[in-house]
Amino acid sequence: MNKDKTLLINTRGLKLLADSNLLKEFAVFLYLKSLYSNSCIFNYTQSSLAAKSKLPLSSIKSNVKLFIDSGWCRMHRGNLIFNKVKEFCHTKRITRKRIAITNPKQILDDLYKLILEHAEDKFKILTKISADLLSSHPKIRRSAEKKADRLNLDINKLPGASDLISLSMKKISQLLGVSVGKAASIIKRFKTDGSIWCVTERKVITDPWIKWKPKTWLEYNTGHYYHNGMLFKVCCNKYKFNK
Repeated sequence: MNKDKTLLINTRGLKLLADSNLLKEFAVFLYLKSLYSNSCIFNYTQSSLAAKSKLPLSSIKSNVKLFIDSGWCRMHRGNLIFNKVKEFCHTKRITRKRIAITNPKQILDDLYKLILEHAEDKFKILTKISADLLSSHPKIRRSAEKKADRLNLDINKLPGASDLISLSMKKISQLLGVSVGKAASIIKRFKTDGSIWCVTERKVITDPWIKWKPKTWLEYNTGHYYHNGMLFKVCCNKYKFNK
């Protein structure tokens, strides 16, 4: 088995898989496909694939059926053939990602990271426009203005040139196609292994009338809490992804 393989994965196509809740199955597909250098299992049987992959037989049965139904695999004269990724996960823009083929879980984590990194890359386009708008070179400023106009951006609402991407846990869950609780678990794991760095901002709410509101106010205004007589608002975490 090739344990160090470069895969051409398209981030837009990957996001479509996440939106369809198929990212986990896609990780299994990539793992099983990597076990065979020619992407073909001759005289395929479920038990032989389960033995080679060391995955449960029930997982092989359900996943291979989904692969065939989704057009990821096909049967030909008793052989199971894995189709090329670009045949069902394709668009014009391709992002190259080196993935260590060890197990489906690790591959899935790498796919999650790729989606989050892509979100950060899109954010950096905005910060680059902000920086260029402040350039002392007229040509650079005009180019940035044209790009902002082409993207229909409000230059007054652009992030600062040095800002980090701000993501709520709900937004992360939407990007990855998982529940909010699962997203929090994924981010915690990535923070532990050093894949990401994040900081949480808390703003002090100084309006005096809020202090005298009943405690039920907090029940309808989540993301706030009292501490030492002051009301704080917890803002979305800001992230930096270590690529």
